[in-house]
Amino acid sequence: MVGPVLHWVVQFFLYLLEALIVSLVIYPILLCLQSQRGLLRNSIGLLYSVPWLVFCIGNIVLSAVPCKQTNVDQLDPVVEILQGVVLYGSGTICFFALVIRFLLGLIKNMRNGFGMSIFKGFLEIPDAPTPDFKKTHFYIRVKYLLTPTVQQKMSENIVLYLFQKYIGTVPGFRFSRHNICTFILTAVVTVQVVLWWSGVNGRLLYFYSTLQLPTLPQMTVQKITITFWVSSVVALIFTVACTIDMQLRYRKHTLMLWRGDRSFCPKQKRSFSVMMVASLRYPAYHVAYSLWGFIVIQILMWIILQLIVLLWDSVSLYLLKRYWLAFVIAFAFYYGQILVARLVFLQRALDPAGTVHIYLLQKNVTGFGQQTCLPRGCLLPAVHQFHPRFNELLPPHPESPRLWSSVHRTHGQTNVDAGLGTMGQRLRCLH
Repeated sequence: MVGPVLHWVVQFFLYLLEALIVSLVIYPILLCLQSQRGLLRNSIGLLYSVPWLVFCIGNIVLSAVPCKQTNVDQLDPVVEILQGVVLYGSGTICFFALVIRFLLGLIKNMRNGFGMSIFKGFLEIPDAPTPDFKKTHFYIRVKYLLTPTVQQKMSENIVLYLFQKYIGTVPGFRFSRHNICTFILTAVVTVQVVLWWSGVNGRLLYFYSTLQLPTLPQMTVQKITITFWVSSVVALIFTVACTIDMQLRYRKHTLMLWRGDRSFCPKQKRSFSVMMVASLRYPAYHVAYSLWGFIVIQILMWIILQLIVLLWDSVSLYLLKRYWLAFVIAFAFYYGQILVARLVFLQRALDPAGTVHIYLLQKNVTGFGQQTCLPRGCLLPAVHQFHPRFNELLPPHPESPRLWSSVHRTHGQTNVDAGLGTMGQRLRCLH
């Protein structure tokens, strides 16, 4: 029992050591991004990022070079390149973005300080300009709240239209630095895990596809491979959507706190130590939610797609051929009722054309009342004429058994009033 326990303890400390090494590698880049010496930080940052970028790209390229000294069977070069992308893809993307960032900053510094001394630009810290309060997001936010609301004009571009509709912008709001770093860390780690997960499983599927197994037909292997990649793409899209939704909810809750609305907060008061620990755990939970969410969604969708594909040729195809029209009509009728209720019977739909709706409702209800009362008005007097004891056979009236004849004479108007009252109650319930 001592061996496995020590193994996992050593493995845990190795993970911590790897995290510390990665932090030490990234720390100079953070210093360059935070330094006030523009020319110095961009120069050192560029010199530091270029070797790491070359290292990542070189490992991806060398992964496709066949090794002739080993007797191990080599995989396809495309698979080898994908394996290299899995291991060094996220690092390549990050360092490439940093190289572009430092290079553009260096060009901007050289243009602005071309007439200055090179040593002065390197060694002296420029005086921090006094920030103009009118340019801060606090001023923009307060000004936005004090000005009348103006309806935003939607863009004709489909991309900008979708951005304005589902994401939008809030004047004067800025995400915190802690939240931005957490979001970037989540994106980088998620991309790395997605590449690793897809690369490892894709390599296994490629290996099984090259084997000629009598118990596993080639067509089945192809279907499993296709469903794996489809489920991976859909799970990645869903994970990205959930990550963006977390940022939107962060903005929504921050705006609610600015207004003094704490309805979404837990009712139980927490101690400062618990709140501090929760703040430190937030980045880890944020990253873990995205990672495990992708893996769980991908596995579940992969299993569901395989079941659908396996049953498609037998049960599912038979049911679809026989009952597809019934399913379509059922869904159309169900969602049609919801659509009609929203577009016709809600208050916002009744206000623009209230007179027309009232006229149509009164006309329909009055017509129904007349159609139902006319046969009764003709049939009941005839029966009463030929059967004198007909009143005794009728159900008693709530107020008086002798008032049936008077109610019978005004039954048409009563039915109309009752119909209008019932329709009014339904409209109020829908509203």
